[in-house]
Amino acid sequence: MNRHSDGPQQTIALSRGSRTSQRPLVLCLGFFVFSSGTVLFSLAIFLLLSFFIMPSMFFDLLLVGFPIGAAIAVRFVGSELKDLRRLLSVLQLVMAVTVVLTLLCKHVGYMRGQLFGISPPWILAQISVFSAIYLPFFLAYGAAEYVAYLIGISSFKSRARTGYAIFLFGGSAAFTLAYVVEPHLGVPRMLLLAIGLVALGQGVISMQRSWSWVVAAAWMTLCALPQWDGLFMDLFKSSGP
Repeated sequence: MNRHSDGPQQTIALSRGSRTSQRPLVLCLGFFVFSSGTVLFSLAIFLLLSFFIMPSMFFDLLLVGFPIGAAIAVRFVGSELKDLRRLLSVLQLVMAVTVVLTLLCKHVGYMRGQLFGISPPWILAQISVFSAIYLPFFLAYGAAEYVAYLIGISSFKSRARTGYAIFLFGGSAAFTLAYVVEPHLGVPRMLLLAIGLVALGQGVISMQRSWSWVVAAAWMTLCALPQWDGLFMDLFKSSGP
């Protein structure tokens, strides 16, 4: 009797074990995709700041915003999948707002037209505006990746190096992707592609039907529109020298 009763229980245990072993693989894929999206967006920001002769500001924002975002996550955000999904939604919203606010940069592009006799107060004003535009992204980026890192540690049985390697490979993939697609798509469509990758990573992590797949498809569709590149650059570029 016990022999027969153990059969279904063993089957259920095996099925649960297979789902448990599959979960880390799915998380790996989701982390890889959304990490590629965030790094790709960061590279696009670097290229946009280079247009205003301030590329070094990118590293300042990254080194300041990322750890502060992680610290905020430690204090106010949990380390469960629902917390990560919520953070990824916030991250996508911040990225979309950042794309829109980027169009305001031309109004504070002081250094492009003033190569000599630069006024320190005007430089400070330009740095302040650029920080207000791009720092929220790095804060959200740091918070989301830190929570994902904590989830990875618990899912990969405390093998922190596994989760860390996933984010490194995701970043490396973003550099390769930027090198390949930037000459063909341009920076404006790279921005949309990056947001789409974050939404896609959120959908993979969710492992269920969710709006993330629809959002990812929408961003990818916008990225495929060739008119977006010209429209964005026409609005982005200053009419000055």
